[in-house]
Amino acid sequence: MLRSLRSRLALAFALPAAGALIAAGVLSGLLLERHIALYLADTLRDRAGRMAAVLAAGYRPGTGWPAELMGALGSWGLSEGLTLAIRSPAGDVLWQQGPAVAAPAETVEVPVVAGGRTVATLVAAVPPGGIATEREAHLRQGVRQALLGALLVGAGIALGVTLFVGRELGRPLAAMTRVARRMQAGSWDTRVPPQAVAELDALGQALNALAGSLERHEAYLRRMTRDVAHELRTPLAVVRSHLEALQDGVWEPTPERLGLVHREVMRLVGLVDQLGALAEAEGEALHLRLEEIPLRSLLDPLAAGYEPLFGQKGIAFHYRPPLEALWVRVDPDRATQILVNLLANAQRYTPAGGTVWLEARQQAGEARIAVRDTGPGIAPEDLPHLFERLYRGKAARGEGQEGGAGLGLAIARALAEAHGGRIEVRSRPGEGAEFTLVLPAAGAHGAPTA
Repeated sequence: MLRSLRSRLALAFALPAAGALIAAGVLSGLLLERHIALYLADTLRDRAGRMAAVLAAGYRPGTGWPAELMGALGSWGLSEGLTLAIRSPAGDVLWQQGPAVAAPAETVEVPVVAGGRTVATLVAAVPPGGIATEREAHLRQGVRQALLGALLVGAGIALGVTLFVGRELGRPLAAMTRVARRMQAGSWDTRVPPQAVAELDALGQALNALAGSLERHEAYLRRMTRDVAHELRTPLAVVRSHLEALQDGVWEPTPERLGLVHREVMRLVGLVDQLGALAEAEGEALHLRLEEIPLRSLLDPLAAGYEPLFGQKGIAFHYRPPLEALWVRVDPDRATQILVNLLANAQRYTPAGGTVWLEARQQAGEARIAVRDTGPGIAPEDLPHLFERLYRGKAARGEGQEGGAGLGLAIARALAEAHGGRIEVRSRPGEGAEFTLVLPAAGAHGAPTA
């Protein structure tokens, strides 16, 4: 049926066009019929007027008109297809050409004026089936045929335009459908070419953007799968080799060897737990218990807890709380989790003798909590991928350093966005890194809302 866009467009164009052509044809026909009738009436009156002028010129007072004149008038009437009669001013028939017409097609009366007075009235009638009516019929038929031809030409043009527009709109849509089906089959590199119609071009560009996004997502999933396999392979290999050696009796089950196996197993457990935490942070099931609290109630315990940890590694730690009373609306546990991830990241990559700063301030209605370190920094090519799952910029942050699973920053960003905030990062290789958690401040001027 009419399910295709081309068929629907053709119908949408054809129906109004057909209605317009029919209406135009009917109106034009009526107007032409009226003008033809007026033209024929004017023509008949003109002919009768010329005959009346001849009668006026040949009139003889007392005797009327000579027989020769009346004979010529009769011949003239026959040649024009008219029936003529002359009536006196009193209404009596003075002369008549042929029998009276009972129901003439049209009749006109013209006075015959001679010597300044009306001496008679010329009656000219068009008899049915006569020469005049045949001419009138031919004229009407010709006009109708011309009108019908014009309507048919207009219908053909409208049909051609409809088919052209339908093809021009249907062809790019069909191309986009093919692209979408190739995308469905996994061909993410296919693209829609530019289109001449602005709306179709915008649709094509949106489809291209979707294809690019899916292509990047597919590459990201492949990379994440590869990274997960890499993260699991090393601890599993250690556990397997130790268990096989213990089973074969090559090694004795000493506490040291069992402890190593336990550490690798716990490493796997930690990785699985972090993947679960990331899925929860990015999913709709995440439930935040939001409270309006002073920012220092979050930062002071963290600073007190991490200062000895940094000291054990030989890292100087400086805590700069906000100068003014700054309140935020957060889930305290989740916000603490974000900051713990940022501080742990700074501790991991800052070498002994380095420095880590924890600073907070208010700016433009936002609370900005920065964790800054003097570590090796982050390479520019790593910055766009820094918050991806299982990503670790080892080249810039220290080759060979013991890193985490590469999920902490991804979890931190997901939790920050769940709070309506974000995490900003600034870094250059060799100049350390600065991660800033930005959260909306609660209330006006940093005061808690009622």
